[in-house]
Formats: sequence, C-alpha cells, structure tokens
Amino acid sequence: MTMLYLIRHGCTDLTGMALIGRTAGIHLNDLGREQAQDLRTRLSGIPFSAIYSSPLERTMETAQPLASALGIGIRVREEISEIDFGTWTGRRFAELGNDPAWVFYNKFRSVAQIPEGEDFLSVQSRMVRCLESIRQEYPDGHIAAFSHADPIKTVIAHYTGFHIDAYSRFEIFTGSVSVVRIDAGGPSLVTLNHTGHLELVDHCRGAAH
Repeated sequence: MTMLYLIRHGCTDLTGMALIGRTAGIHLNDLGREQAQDLRTRLSGIPFSAIYSSPLERTMETAQPLASALGIGIRVREEISEIDFGTWTGRRFAELGNDPAWVFYNKFRSVAQIPEGEDFLSVQSRMVRCLESIRQEYPDGHIAAFSHADPIKTVIAHYTGFHIDAYSRFEIFTGSVSVVRIDAGGPSLVTLNHTGHLELVDHCRGAAH
C-alpha cells in the first residue's frame, strides 16, 4: 500500500491576485511561512519514505520545515511543477476575466489550449506518470509531494475517476493536504483539501493559484 500526500504550497503575496505560474522568485509570505510550519507539526509523525517538491521557490520553502524536522532531503521533480501558462503567466485574474480564451479554458479544461503553454491533460499525464514511478519505487511507503493547486486537482481527478472539466467543483487551498491510498484494491481518496484550520479558508484560498 502506498500513501500519496499531495500538498499545496503555502500562500504568497500574489496568491489569488495573479496567474503566477512558473515565475521565478515568488516566495512565501508570512501566512505561507506559518502554513509551512503548521504542516511540519501536522505531518511530522508520519513515517515518510521520501519528500518530493516542485522546483519553484514557494513549494521548496513549504517542504523545507517538514524535511528538516524528519531529516529527509527534498527531491526535486520538474514533473510535479506548476502548469506552464505561456503568455498568460503573470497576468492579473481581473484582467484575464475579460479574455474569451481564459473563459473557455475554465469551462473546458479537457480541450482548451493555453497560448504558448501546456494543456490540462498533459499536466495530468506528467503528474500521474511521475507519481506512479515514485509509487513503484516505494510500494509500501508514505510519500509527500509538494505541488500546486491545479496539478494536484488533475491527480485527484485521475485516481477518483472525476471528469477533468469538473475540476472547479472542489478546492485545493494553500497549505492543504490531500491523501490518496493505493493498494491491491486500487486507489481511494482518503482526505481532500485538509488544512486543519477552518479559519484559513477565507484568508488565502487563492483562486487555485
């Protein structure tokens, strides 16, 4: 049995304001650092076999307190990074709301294409392929994967059979943990979007990014 802990990075000053994407140099803010420390407390009792992270600063900074507490090195995997948002990268959500291509993208993720970016199904493919390779390496392990909201949603959709166009029907908050168990009977979703702190819901939900 493998337990996959899918953890979204902590909050940044641009979370919920702009489509950060793979922009370098975006760090956790005070709330994000608090969330990272809280994750260390919440997860330090779990016998993790390995900790993986997207290469972006905000995920690495979120993973670091837990990795330090457990004495486990962080393994960086490009495959679990944020979506390549192409020409949309860095644009404000308020501005994107007037772009017909953005509106279409948010209704039909299964077929929409980001200008000069990657499509949602490709994101799902790289995420699942990576996690499955890790699962083969640790068939009886607990694995932490620090990633991003929409990539995590694609993984949950894959393992639950949820249609990818319905991605907006559940949330992945900053600092949240979603757990998928995979055993001989197949995958099952154990925990979705767990923060342990309901008061954080209105502080930094982040419009998925």
